[in-house]
Parts: sequence; C-alpha cells; structure tokens
Amino acid sequence: MHKTIRKILVVLLVIILVALAYGFGSYASVLKWNESAVSDAWARYAQVSKNKQNELSADLDEIIEQTLLPKIESILTTDEVEIAQTLEDYFYSKVNELEDSPDFVSMKDQIQAAKIATIEAYKREIDKLFSSEDN
Repeated sequence: MHKTIRKILVVLLVIILVALAYGFGSYASVLKWNESAVSDAWARYAQVSKNKQNELSADLDEIIEQTLLPKIESILTTDEVEIAQTLEDYFYSKVNELEDSPDFVSMKDQIQAAKIATIEAYKREIDKLFSSEDN
C-alpha cells in the first residue's frame, strides 16, 4: 500500500508540474501579448504624432496667414478709424480754440461794429426819406 500511495503522489506531482508548466506558458504568452500591444500603441501614437507635425509644419505659413491676417486686417481697420477720428477731433478742437483767440475776438468786434454802423447808416437814410416828405 505504501507503494501505491507513492505512485499516486508521483502521478499527482507530475500532473501538478504539467499544469504549472502549462499555466506559466500561458501566463508568459499573455505577458508577451500585453507587451506587444503596448509597444504597438507607442509606435502608432508616435507615427500619428509625427505625421501631424509634418503636416502642420508644411502648412505653417498658410495656417498663420489664414488665421492671423483677418485679425490683423480687423486691427488695421479699427486703427484707421481711430486715427481719422482722433485727427478730426484734434482739428475741430483747434478750430474751437480760435473762438477765444485775440484775432477772432477782434474780428467779432469788427463785425459787430459793421452791423451797428450799417444799421445807423440806413436809419439815417430812412430818416432822410421822412425829412424829404416833410418838406
């Protein structure tokens, strides 16, 4: 009986060793497959990234032109309007300052004097009409 138990134990040991060998082989296959998948992912990501970088680099000037030129044009248009308005405002502020200048005040006084002189002269003319009728 002792020999029978021994044979059973040997058979069980062989079965266990075979099962373990098969299990480790499967586990090693899984590890190789996982490593292969990760390695493949790295390679594909690198290729996609390199292709996109090359594409963007080749079109850099065109992309910049299409993206920035409309913005620059908008800035220039806004600045042109601002420049024109600033200069117009400045011009009219200078014109309005003339109103306080000695030359303008003198001219205004002369115009007022001309108005008064004209009124007085024509009053005299009208007075002559009435004085001629009296005669």
